[in-house]
Amino acid sequence: MITLHVTDSIPAYALGALDEVERQEVSQHMKHCSACQAELYAYQMLIDQLACTVPQLRPPIRLRADVMQKAVAQSVNVHSARPNWQAWLARSLSPVVGLVELGIIVALVGFILVLSQQVQHPPAAPVPTAAASVFQLVKLKPPQPGDASGLLIVSDNGEYGTLVVDGLTMLDANQTYQLWL
Repeated sequence: MITLHVTDSIPAYALGALDEVERQEVSQHMKHCSACQAELYAYQMLIDQLACTVPQLRPPIRLRADVMQKAVAQSVNVHSARPNWQAWLARSLSPVVGLVELGIIVALVGFILVLSQQVQHPPAAPVPTAAASVFQLVKLKPPQPGDASGLLIVSDNGEYGTLVVDGLTMLDANQTYQLWL
């Protein structure tokens, strides 16, 4: 019996973008195919590195004050519409809820600090095995600031590749972009 490789589905599988039937088919194939397992490993390494290619932006300073002001305004509207028993329950549970919320906030702040450290100092990528495919990332810089930029992802053997472009201008309906390799 000849089994076809699932090479075309591996990128979507690595991203979790397949429907349930396709995911199960690829998963079953992966159990018995070391070549596809190596390909999946290479895509997973690539996905781990993609987050590091995006520039980090800081939100505007005024954003926090605007969000808090809107939250307070909505909170006042919600509290005024409650029946008496709900208001009593809210007053009775407010210290407990406040402590739970404080615990959640502390946990989230800790989680954010850990994630920010990982983004600033990403862990070293695992050394691939000889059987695993390795991809190269080539960041395409625009000739002038503000022009389109891109990221070229190519397998070491040159058999597979992906080009991601950002910042292209919108064309008329009768125009198309061309890629020449």
